[in-house]
Amino acid sequence: MIQPKVTILMPAYNASLYIKESIESMLNQSFSDFELLIINDGSKDNTSEVVKSIVDERIRLVENEQNLGLANTLNKGMKLAKGEYLARMDADDLSTPNRLQTQVDYLDSHPDVILCSMAMHQFGAIEKDLVLPQDFERIKIDLLFASAIGHASSMWRNQEFIEKKLFFKQDEFPAEDFGLWTRAVREGKLVNLPEIMYMYRIYPEQVTADKTRSIEKCHLVIKRYIRQILPEIDDQIVENFVLGKMLNVRLYYQLIESLKASNFFDNHRMEKTLRKSLLQKLKEHKRWGAYVINWFKYLIFRLK
Repeated sequence: MIQPKVTILMPAYNASLYIKESIESMLNQSFSDFELLIINDGSKDNTSEVVKSIVDERIRLVENEQNLGLANTLNKGMKLAKGEYLARMDADDLSTPNRLQTQVDYLDSHPDVILCSMAMHQFGAIEKDLVLPQDFERIKIDLLFASAIGHASSMWRNQEFIEKKLFFKQDEFPAEDFGLWTRAVREGKLVNLPEIMYMYRIYPEQVTADKTRSIEKCHLVIKRYIRQILPEIDDQIVENFVLGKMLNVRLYYQLIESLKASNFFDNHRMEKTLRKSLLQKLKEHKRWGAYVINWFKYLIFRLK
């Protein structure tokens, strides 16, 4: 196969139930210059047999000898990919027919953007549209709180990611994508496109699952993100912001001033967002005196 424009990277683990639908949604794309790289990460079901039953020269199946975990499997896929662009796709989701064409056109016409993702429709146990912020400055700020990029619907310039050592970290799983975005945002522009072209399957157990581990890993990622921007910052200030269990307003404002001095953010928007976050945290902790005082500070700030 001649080098394709796009590699679609689909990791799979015990995915036999829906993987055929997912594959077909990619084979039916209006943009056809791609390879579909499927990495079976030690599945114990008949995932491989289902993949092999679909005949298309664009499919490339790779078998991990043992389960490597999602982050390690994604990194392996990035290194095996032949395409200029790498598009992510989960083995139980669906993409609309024009998804790849839309993302390829966008990256081709925006050389300063290293990654773009599509808006999603969540289906299954939940029915909801998920449209993430499109503005790069907003994305940088939102990453102080949570992942602001749609992972499964993303497409990026793969060689640029490899050259800049932008890989997933297994120790950040299940927030491995969040961690990667906080590093990538320091190297180039990331953009979310507003068109809903990805269908993200939600299972009942995802809705009721204990989120403790996920929250802990998100906290780890946020701490690392802040320390990338502010290497010398005091650990107490970071802990106060991320955990907020014993919220110290003085430390919170120290963080705002330090982030403003870094010149990494649009300072007015960043300060507005963090002041609003402070108000919410004070309200949650029922610290009404501090809440009222800071509400007036926030109001004065917004009127500037």
